[in-house]
Amino acid sequence: MTWSLRASALVLCCALAATAAHAEFPDKPVRFIIGFSPGGGVDLQARVVGDLLHKKWGQPAIIESRAGANGSVAAEFVSRTAPDGYTVVWVSSAHTATPSLLKLNYDAIKSFAPVTQVSRTPDLLVVPVSSPAKTLKEFIEIAKAKPLNYASVGTGGAPYLEMEMLMRQTGIKLNHIPYKGGGDATVSVVTGQTDAYFGVMGTTLPYVQSGQLRALAVSSTERIAALPDLPTVAEGAGLASFDAADCQWTAVLAPADTPKEIVDKLQRDMHDVLHSPEGKQKMADIGFISVGSTPEQVTAMMSQDIPKWAALLRDAPK
Repeated sequence: MTWSLRASALVLCCALAATAAHAEFPDKPVRFIIGFSPGGGVDLQARVVGDLLHKKWGQPAIIESRAGANGSVAAEFVSRTAPDGYTVVWVSSAHTATPSLLKLNYDAIKSFAPVTQVSRTPDLLVVPVSSPAKTLKEFIEIAKAKPLNYASVGTGGAPYLEMEMLMRQTGIKLNHIPYKGGGDATVSVVTGQTDAYFGVMGTTLPYVQSGQLRALAVSSTERIAALPDLPTVAEGAGLASFDAADCQWTAVLAPADTPKEIVDKLQRDMHDVLHSPEGKQKMADIGFISVGSTPEQVTAMMSQDIPKWAALLRDAPK
């Protein structure tokens, strides 16, 4: 064999070996880093999807919490890890609000290779059952007449953004009371410590169904099957549209420069489990709607959200 033929053969073998290595991904555990405390909505869905991926891969999907700074602690950690697909971050819609709130050591878009939007979920606007407000219009009138407060899971999170947008669109003013997680925020409304909260369905719906909370509206653009008589925020408040509708989403991001074939493999596998009958049902059981979008769609969504929340947060109280 001539030198040129041997060199060509060597190049071909290397290419085939690299392709095989990528085709075998993952051949060890994959870490999903979440930026919020265990037991919250992001943690719950990460465990559901992680279990399904474990069955598909034969490799564990390890859920690791690095809570703090509205998810930015986890995002910064992953932005600095090796771009091999074995450590990715599970972010919420807060990822697109934090650039307007904090000085970050990473770029919310450029520091990552988006994998997929995992989920979206409508939030329920809930009040204590002792509240005199039976409708959203009544709540708005009461809020105009006397000071009320609202619970959130922190500045920049979806409950905060939704309430700030409702205040901006209706002219009401409420005092902001942040909590460490959705469970604590929900309980604050149940006990009457706060007057309102936009909470994920997985956390708030059981309390509504058991009669411990009253739902006034749903944040989505359309009504939901679980509460078909509940109006949307736009309907309940008499608005043409609610500019924070459907802002509650989660996505998985890999570090920038992760090879495209690995990102594509992660995206395909996550899409498959999210849209399997078992995956869709388990996500629905905890109050989330499976999405499984393309990386390009994640980038487009984040690119749209960052300036949108920047405009809202510029004048919002911190």
